[in-house]
Amino acid sequence: MRNRVANPVSEIDLRTLSVVGQWDAPGGPDCMELMADGRTLLVTSRWARKLSVIDLPDKRLVRQVPEGRSPHGVWALGHAPRQ
Repeated sequence: MRNRVANPVSEIDLRTLSVVGQWDAPGGPDCMELMADGRTLLVTSRWARKLSVIDLPDKRLVRQVPEGRSPHGVWALGHAPRQ
């Protein structure tokens, strides 16, 4: 789950509907893609016009890559399997 105003991306336990993890994704987080390594999350930061790369286990923003105006949608060849 993402919150464009406060900027966190939250992991939700679907059984209990409780937040079990949270990561900062500054700039209006929107679309997300989990990489196959299970530890890297790509997040479009729409208001910042960037793609954010988040290391999930370390709970840190690794880098932000400049993108075009209001980036929307993210897809990578090395994404995690779809369930």
